[in-house]
Amino acid sequence: MVPALWRIEVPNGLVVAERRGILSPSDATLAVQKLELLLSQSIDSAQESLSLRRVLASARQYRLTAYDACYLDLAREQRLALATLDRRLSEAALRAGVASFS
Repeated sequence: MVPALWRIEVPNGLVVAERRGILSPSDATLAVQKLELLLSQSIDSAQESLSLRRVLASARQYRLTAYDACYLDLAREQRLALATLDRRLSEAALRAGVASFS
């Protein structure tokens, strides 16, 4: 399960990788095609909106961006482990009592 903003963050990451010369446009397009297939089969996107107040409070408490606070709050709300490579988010999850893995 991912917050709805994940669908914007992924293409943003791909376009940034293109601009940095890490991915070619064709590689990014292929990645999107594969992700769309994966999304259609196995990843749920949280359609309900998270509380703006809660996101703001989590961002403040754990010194996260609002984007990262969305991931933390969703994991906490759904009682799911959080998958992240972000050190700050992983540390926040630990402090919030949310299991995480990278």
